Amino acid sequence: MADQDVWELVAQAFSTGNINLTLVETLIVPIPKVDHPQHLKDFCPISLYNVLFKTISKVLVHRIRPYLDEFIGPLQSSFILGRGTSDNALIAQEIIHCMHKKKSKAGHIIFKIDFKKAYDKINWDFL
Repeated sequence: MADQDVWELVAQAFSTGNINLTLVETLIVPIPKVDHPQHLKDFCPISLYNVLFKTISKVLVHRIRPYLDEFIGPLQSSFILGRGTSDNALIAQEIIHCMHKKKSKAGHIIFKIDFKKAYDKINWDFL
């Protein structure tokens, strides 16, 4: 792809908000997690994106990052610079502590959700 073609695609993406569909084609490749994989769970799928699409995405992220606090509430803690999932662990610990201290007759319910599969698919280099 010639330099001029690249600039035209990028300019089109930013001016129209639409990205050429050939840029978003993805190849999903299974990467073994263990030496001798036997089952699907022994693989981690990785997505191979077009370099130009990754570049455009990264530019967009850097452009919108200063405005994220206006759109994402203070209770959202993951994937926001300066916030972390450990914040939620501390909050959960405080809630459990308060529940134990209360002497009410009402029952309490706590849910634990396993995010293992979701976090297996995160592009950590991008974050």
